Amino acid sequence: MTKRSRSEPTGEDLLATRRKLPIWSARRALLREVAAAETLILTGETGSGKSTQVPQFLHAAGYTEAGAVGITQPRRVAAVSLARRVAAEQACPVGSLVGYAVRFDESFDRRPPKRGGTAIKFVTDGMLLREAASDPLLSAYSALIVDEAHERSLASDVVLALLKSAQARRRSANGGGAGPLKLVVMSATLEVDTFCAFFDGAPAVLHAAEPCEDYLEAVVTTVLQIHQLEPAGDY
Repeated sequence: MTKRSRSEPTGEDLLATRRKLPIWSARRALLREVAAAETLILTGETGSGKSTQVPQFLHAAGYTEAGAVGITQPRRVAAVSLARRVAAEQACPVGSLVGYAVRFDESFDRRPPKRGGTAIKFVTDGMLLREAASDPLLSAYSALIVDEAHERSLASDVVLALLKSAQARRRSANGGGAGPLKLVVMSATLEVDTFCAFFDGAPAVLHAAEPCEDYLEAVVTTVLQIHQLEPAGDY
């Protein structure tokens, strides 16, 4: 019989920690927005829990029944560490329900999620580009999350272009029955107008790190901030 280390958190401990994250209280509203739009732009402060919780929300909502939920990361270390954290929260070994693929290292089950394969997969931008080279439709995925989108790079910009193309092809007869592709673009900044415009007016959701005591005042303040920060207006 294996004894649990006193320092090792239990499933209850991890769930309690998840519930304390700012993004947790917004999960139902977030899922409604994802269901209503093909592409969603999500903005939230660093540390709000976007990277670890949003893929788990989509998994719990059933999006992995049609394919995996993929999450791109600009750095290998982040992809691996996030996969390990989410695997711990899901109480599974890395490479089973939760996996990752980075350059020179991968740990995931290639079977479809409904057959026991990896359902939540963290990848670097470069690895997703390699997948798209052999499968432009990215048919193994039902949803893709582009994390840290504000860290613009050539690879991330190409990924966004490929995802937009894959969405269009999967909407049409050329999709080969792959089904729709949901996309969540996550950023830690308020400069989301570029992403909204690129995805043909995709809706943006701004998640506040702290709950508001006066929602009316918060809405007015946010509108004024948008007016000052976006003088060119809407696209």
